[in-house]
Amino acid sequence: QTPPPCQIYYYTPSGQVSGTSTVSTANFWVRHVNKKIEVGWQNLPTSTTKIIVLRSASENTGYSNLFIQNAPNLIQDLIRLDDHTISSAYYYKKNTYAGNSLLETYGPILLPPLQ
Repeated sequence: QTPPPCQIYYYTPSGQVSGTSTVSTANFWVRHVNKKIEVGWQNLPTSTTKIIVLRSASENTGYSNLFIQNAPNLIQDLIRLDDHTISSAYYYKKNTYAGNSLLETYGPILLPPLQ
């Protein structure tokens, strides 16, 4: 069963709600948020001890580690990156590990360029 979406609230500098968003119910997502790249995950296998997010300009080859998250939050988490690549298209994958054993691979997900 797919969990219900989570509601995210965005605030103005004065503390007023300026808008809302619903987080994807997929286990892995990549999207643009405020001219940054948001990489998120949820509902990881309970034995997950590490995730590695990879990125490539090609769907099938050339992936390199973008970041490693040890002891990730298994329920839901996200990271926003400001690495000046928002104007280029990249494919993203996420690998989950229990120790050194690969559990699952998610993706690839294409994030188109932000113009």
